[in-house]
Amino acid sequence: MEIKEFYHKNNIRLSVFNLTSQGIGFHRHQIVSDISVCTKGNVEVQLLDQQHSYRLSPWEYFQVQNNCWHRVIAADSCSTARYVLIQLGDFDIEFAEAMQQPKLNETFVSMRYEEKLPLISEMGPELSLLGDLFERHPHRELSQEENSDVIQGIRLILSKTK
Repeated sequence: MEIKEFYHKNNIRLSVFNLTSQGIGFHRHQIVSDISVCTKGNVEVQLLDQQHSYRLSPWEYFQVQNNCWHRVIAADSCSTARYVLIQLGDFDIEFAEAMQQPKLNETFVSMRYEEKLPLISEMGPELSLLGDLFERHPHRELSQEENSDVIQGIRLILSKTK
């Protein structure tokens, strides 16, 4: 697993996760919620509280609300996957200690919601500026494909705030 993290003013945190197998262990955030945009391969969002798992294909997204135990992994163990993670607010994280991997119910659904995403609508202008910044000045730590994924992921999420 490779993580590339970026911060922006006004408590916007953006990360690119390149997964080859397992991701970060089960964790939760007290303040922020995670918005994961699958950009390559397939990722699986596992929600421990709901004992449920959601499979995302490229350009599908899922928002995990704060206080929900979760993790994101590569859905197909023999292939690579990538997702862009957008978090708004004061970052915090709490990991589950020595938690056994539960058996989760898998649901293969499209997560293309049409309703507005909470928090994003109020942070839209700052998030738009961040997308413009990555477009005008690609980050040197990102490949051209990763940078494009960041821009397209931000644009996808912003399109859900209108």
